[in-house]
Amino acid sequence: IEKFLAQQTKAKGPPSAIAAALKILGYLEDETAIPTLLSYARSAKEAPSVRQEAFIAMRFALGKKTPAKVVEALVDAAESPDRTLAQTALHTLGSLDLPEGLAPRLRKLVGHPDPERVRFVLELLSRQTGTDALEVLVDAVCTLERRRAEMAAQMLAGKDAAAPLLAKALLGTKDVDRAWGLRNV
Repeated sequence: IEKFLAQQTKAKGPPSAIAAALKILGYLEDETAIPTLLSYARSAKEAPSVRQEAFIAMRFALGKKTPAKVVEALVDAAESPDRTLAQTALHTLGSLDLPEGLAPRLRKLVGHPDPERVRFVLELLSRQTGTDALEVLVDAVCTLERRRAEMAAQMLAGKDAAAPLLAKALLGTKDVDRAWGLRNV
């Protein structure tokens, strides 16, 4: 399959053929295919459909521990202007056990113009166990427009570890509506 991919790439073959080969590579569930899949997923020269198929194939090929390069590529793709590619990357991120310290990278996506992308990222953050994810959620409640702030507030509901961060944010807010929102969380 890798020889076929090399031939198709060299001959500038149709994206559908390359995507199909990547799909087969993923179905093999072989971790040694990750570098090949990652190279197609990260390549800006490849069509979005090829990159998308590479990310989907990674879901099958990844073992128990996700390499940092894969997580980085997924977050980069989640920021992509191509909505389908971004959704595929986010869904792949959602299916993985994410490493600590990813919240600062996801902070940028919390302010994205696409509300569905924002909702998905907020849910990803709410499943994280570290305080950095809680900080991003509290910051979203304090700074984002009302609808997105309410989404972030819903993700914080019942998280006792967020109480100190919420109290600190409540003390620092001057906006009465935001103060009520923080209080209600």
